[in-house]
Amino acid sequence: MVCAAAHAETLTFAETVALAARSPAVRSAAQNAELARRGRDIDRSPLSLSLSSGVRGSTGSVSNAVEATETGVAFDPVTLAATLNVVPVGPNATAAERMDAAVMIAETAYADVLEDTLLSAVEQHLSALRNADEERVLREQVEVARFALSGVQARLRAGAAGEAEVLAAQLALAGAESDLATTLREGAEDLGTLTLTLGVDVGKVQGPVPVGAALEPFDLEAQLGRRGDVRAAILAVREAELAAADARFGTLPTGTLGVGYIRSAGGQGVALGASIGSESGFQPQLSASYGPYEDDAVTRGAFSASLGVSITLDPATPAVLDTAALRVTQAQAALDNVRALARLEVSTRLRELAAAEASLGLAARQLELSARLLAGVRERFELGLVTPLELKQAEGAQLEARLAQDVAQDAVLLARLRLARALAFTVQDVL
Repeated sequence: MVCAAAHAETLTFAETVALAARSPAVRSAAQNAELARRGRDIDRSPLSLSLSSGVRGSTGSVSNAVEATETGVAFDPVTLAATLNVVPVGPNATAAERMDAAVMIAETAYADVLEDTLLSAVEQHLSALRNADEERVLREQVEVARFALSGVQARLRAGAAGEAEVLAAQLALAGAESDLATTLREGAEDLGTLTLTLGVDVGKVQGPVPVGAALEPFDLEAQLGRRGDVRAAILAVREAELAAADARFGTLPTGTLGVGYIRSAGGQGVALGASIGSESGFQPQLSASYGPYEDDAVTRGAFSASLGVSITLDPATPAVLDTAALRVTQAQAALDNVRALARLEVSTRLRELAAAEASLGLAARQLELSARLLAGVRERFELGLVTPLELKQAEGAQLEARLAQDVAQDAVLLARLRLARALAFTVQDVL
């Protein structure tokens, strides 16, 4: 069996954040955004060209004065056609706006994946780091429990303790060992999750961990407008409006206006044409052709003009228009709902931050008291007034208090990051 842990990396907090920004999920989202931009640039080319021609063959019999068989091959003219995508109205304009929306969706998705990945990586790094700290605390507790058990066993041998006290000490030791095993398992799970998030094998994490900066004053409505879900809802409203515009456009008369000129001689000719109409999305079309036009040798030129109009007479048109208008109303209601939920999330994150900061103050006070307690116990231990077990217990209490303060500090950092995420700020705005 190959040991994958042989190449496991030890990551600092800053290295975790840097790797998260280059994780497989983030790279994939960045590629999707780039593909969307390239697709838009291709589809929005101001000029579309096409070149066409053809050949036809025929065979058969004709009967005039004499029965005869004819076989022939005819070539179609070679035609170069160009469409100028320059008119900012009609189906082409709405298609261009949809392409812009697709790019915005892809770019928003990339930003969301980046920020979500960074936040997840920070959470997993902190969880793994505090599990390692908790492991050290629990190992100390196991040692204290063993020390206490050995003391009770000595007292039992001296007749100063009973079997019940020994059993209680053994249960305390088993509980401490069980807690340690649980923490080791959870630590391995945290490192495994972080490995999958970053795409690198993580064997250990370490600090230091930044405190995190408070957010600068902000405009709530402006920040909500930058959220991915709100932007998606805004684009959904615009898509419904475009669909309604397409529906209205489909009820209008359609047609084509064209002009042309043909010059032929000896069976060969040149044709020039220009047209605009519904078939081209009301974009100008130009064409030039060269090839066989007539079977005579007479030189001739001709101008032409054409106009075609079609009126739709569909009895379902009013229902189509009403449905399109209803979809716009529905999309607007969905946008209002998304904004309302976003405001609730911000309020929740603000309360979580206030609670985390209050807990940090209490944890700091607890650490201060445990330090004072340990100092007093050490003084009394030097005077022979307390037992080594009591000294170990006081030292363990301070380790627990320090871990509690670190966990509380992590909670403040995570609360700030989650508030920033709810307000569409970036992780780097806090770190």
